[in-house]
Amino acid sequence: MTLDEKVSMTHTLSDSTHSREVAAIPRLCVPQLLLNNGPAGVGSGGIVQRRRRRCPHRSSAAASFDPSIARAYGAVEGREERATWADTMEGPDVDIARTPLNGRTFEAYGEDPYLAGQIGTANVQGIQSQGVHRHAQALRGE
Repeated sequence: MTLDEKVSMTHTLSDSTHSREVAAIPRLCVPQLLLNNGPAGVGSGGIVQRRRRRCPHRSSAAASFDPSIARAYGAVEGREERATWADTMEGPDVDIARTPLNGRTFEAYGEDPYLAGQIGTANVQGIQSQGVHRHAQALRGE
């Protein structure tokens, strides 16, 4: 990779027609990556918003103490991710919530490390049950 190609892989394009897209590198057969954020359902978080459902924040799944609810939540996210034709879903966040003042606390599963691990694992299993992976996976054409 050239230096410019390496740099292009470290940020996304965001303008009036692109939202959170990592540019392709055709010379190396590296496909474009379409990113979605996953704090409360699937959303690009940018100017260009793909249609999707909004879900309750993740801490509500942890409050149930029921991994099957987190798995079902993940299955909804997985279906939504596939419907937007994105390649990468950012989430879930399994950091331990230490203060409610943190801007990303709502994306996590609370302050109990065991519970956060159990609920986070079930959520990822639900996402992956729909053929979506947390990391890049070319979904177009599947």
